[in-house]
Amino acid sequence: MLIASCDMPSVSTDHLRALLSARPTGARVASAYCGPDGAEVRGIPARFPRTDFEALAALGGDRGARDLLRHEDTRTVPLPQGGFDLDTPEDVAAWRAADDMPAAADP
Repeated sequence: MLIASCDMPSVSTDHLRALLSARPTGARVASAYCGPDGAEVRGIPARFPRTDFEALAALGGDRGARDLLRHEDTRTVPLPQGGFDLDTPEDVAAWRAADDMPAAADP
């Protein structure tokens, strides 16, 4: 299962393909990017194997699958600028104004 959100402009179809094609096929694979404090974040988009479905169904609160993605057996695919998402009109304006922000994800 692939879980993604629609507010991350740096996510491209190439990145999603890399998540889906990462080996081994049955592995959990997260996007890796720098968080606000400079530490690596393992987040969405992420691929989850069938063996995670029960744990995913039991999730609650606003932490999402964060703890699952932090497991040492989680593989990662780099997502430059993955820490930037579009939550507010100000975020969208900053994204549109910035020269180094990625274009919208390719169709």
